[in-house]
Amino acid sequence: MIDTHCHLDGEEFKDDLADVIARAGAAGVEAIGVPGIDVKSCETVLALCRQYPGYCYPMLGLHPEEVRADWEDSLGTVLSEITALR
Repeated sequence: MIDTHCHLDGEEFKDDLADVIARAGAAGVEAIGVPGIDVKSCETVLALCRQYPGYCYPMLGLHPEEVRADWEDSLGTVLSEITALR
């Protein structure tokens, strides 16, 4: 089983992230996709995925609710983060 959309970088998980991930693994979750919703979350998502390599995978982008007047610059920054992962 793969969790394709889990915002584990959220503040609500800061105190028990390791336990949440351990419980997910015990329940049969083999991988977790962690979505970024804006430029700021790219950093938190990537940090989390570096902490749990081979289990948590970054999904970086710009959520429709986060589209602002500077959306082109934001997408350029997100693309730079994605390109740096290669």
